[in-house]
Amino acid sequence: WLKLPLKGACTPLAPFLLEHTPSAEANVRCVSDLLHLCNFEMAICSLCTANDPTTDTVKVDPEQLKKQEEEAERRRTEEQAEERRQEEEERNAERRKEEESFREEELRREREEEEIRRVADEEARVQQREREAEERRQEQERIQKEKGEREAADKEKLEAWMKKKKITDINSKKSLGFFSGSAFPLHMAVKEKNSEMVRILLNGKADPSVVNSSGLSPLQFAEKLAAKERSGSFDSLMSALK
Repeated sequence: WLKLPLKGACTPLAPFLLEHTPSAEANVRCVSDLLHLCNFEMAICSLCTANDPTTDTVKVDPEQLKKQEEEAERRRTEEQAEERRQEEEERNAERRKEEESFREEELRREREEEEIRRVADEEARVQQREREAEERRQEQERIQKEKGEREAADKEKLEAWMKKKKITDINSKKSLGFFSGSAFPLHMAVKEKNSEMVRILLNGKADPSVVNSSGLSPLQFAEKLAAKERSGSFDSLMSALK
C-alpha cells in the first residue's frame, strides 16, 4: 500500500476520487492532481484542523492498477484486431467484386467473340453456297454450250454425209443397186466403219431396229461384217448399236 499524507479539509476528497475514476491511468492522474491540490491547500487547511495519519492517506493497489492496465491493453488489442478483421473483410469484398466484374467482362467478351464467329461462319457458308451455285450454273452453261456446238457440228456433218449419199431422211431406205439390194443410213455407216456417223445418226433419232434387204438390223449387219474381218474394227460400232 502507498500512503500519501493529506492535509485538513482535503482528506475526504481522496476516497471519492478513487471510487469514481474509470481506470488505473485516471487513478494515477487523480492522485497526482490531489497531491498538488493538497500541498497548495496545506497552509490554509493546517489552520483549520490537525493532521490525522489514520484518515489523511490515499491507498493505491498496484495489483489492481496492473490488472486495469492489462484489461485496457486487452481491449485495445481486441479493438485493433476487430479493425484489422473489418479491413480484411472489406478488402476481400472489394476483391470479390473485382473478380466478379472481371468474370462478367470475360463472359461478355466471349459472347461477343462467339457471335462474331457465328456471323462470320454463316457469311462464309452463304458465300460458299453462292460460289457452288455459280460454279454449277457456269458448268451447265459450259455443257449446254458444248452440247450446242457439238450438235451444230454433228448436224453439219450429217447434212454433208447425207448429201454425199443422196439421202433425204435418216430413216428412209435407199436402194444400193440391182444386185446390192437396199439399206438404211445406219447400215451404210456400219459398212463404212464410220462410228462417228453411227453416233450422229443415233443421236438424230435414227431407228436401230430397221432391217436391210437381207433382213439384218444395223447391229446384225455389223456382227456379220466383224465375223468376216475378225480385226475388231467393228467393236465400237456394235457397242453404240447395242
